[in-house]
Amino acid sequence: APMSIWYSQQVRMYTWLGFWALLSSYFLVLALDRWKAGYWAAYALACAASLYTHYYTVFVFLAQGLFVLYAAWRSRRWRDVLRTAGGMLGSVVLFAPWLPTMITQVTSGGGGWVARGGTPGPRALLEILVGFSVGNARALYPSWARWLVYGLLAGLSAWAVIRAIRASARGDRAESRGVAFALLYVAAPVLAAWLVS
Repeated sequence: APMSIWYSQQVRMYTWLGFWALLSSYFLVLALDRWKAGYWAAYALACAASLYTHYYTVFVFLAQGLFVLYAAWRSRRWRDVLRTAGGMLGSVVLFAPWLPTMITQVTSGGGGWVARGGTPGPRALLEILVGFSVGNARALYPSWARWLVYGLLAGLSAWAVIRAIRASARGDRAESRGVAFALLYVAAPVLAAWLVS
């Protein structure tokens, strides 16, 4: 993805955030499928590493939590919700030494990413989505190309929702779960960041 390439060349934390978030998601899915303590420990470690990398991780936790609630609702395995909460709590315990620093940073201005002066509008949400898809180099693209990307993102999102509905109607839990995870993983962090901005 252009955003990952852009930030990897700047040696920023964003590429690491993506790595740790994907790794924690991988271990979460393994832990949910196989119920082994080692996967839950690996999930907690990856989440803690992600928290140390960037505070945005809390929005990834939101997506993962929503996915676990969805999966538990579909499979009636409510113990998975408690296990996931335990993994997240484990990562917070590992992150505890840094909590005073984080609280100081967030209460003194949040590092500058939280907007001041009112709630951003729908255009800001669109800019976040486009920024995550084509990165900061979007000014280099002509307007028609940006609108093509907007349409492509909207079309792919609609296709994923339709596919999840059809898979659910067919009773294909694996496909429906995969599509639900992908949608939540993309939408929940972006919407949450937009809402708190």
